[in-house]
Amino acid sequence: MLKFKMKKRVRRFPTSAPNASISAAIEAIREKAEDAGLEERLSRCQEALSKYPLKIPTVDGCKILRGFNDEVVRKIKVRVLHSSMLNRNKTFFG
Repeated sequence: MLKFKMKKRVRRFPTSAPNASISAAIEAIREKAEDAGLEERLSRCQEALSKYPLKIPTVDGCKILRGFNDEVVRKIKVRVLHSSMLNRNKTFFG
């Protein structure tokens, strides 16, 4: 008699366009992270964000997802603010 083992399928969603700025901020922070624990936490945050298909209106809204804590949210806010200021300067100065 043959036995088959069923694998549990996990449906993964690509990072949606509305959450792309948050995902990019996480990736940028992860690249510069010197602490292995922080890098692991950011990896879990990025995984949780990729599974969430809806738009998250503010970075504070990420706190409902697994892995996000106050420290991570604060770092993401700073990174998003920094990148938005750079984009404004590029647009303004051409």
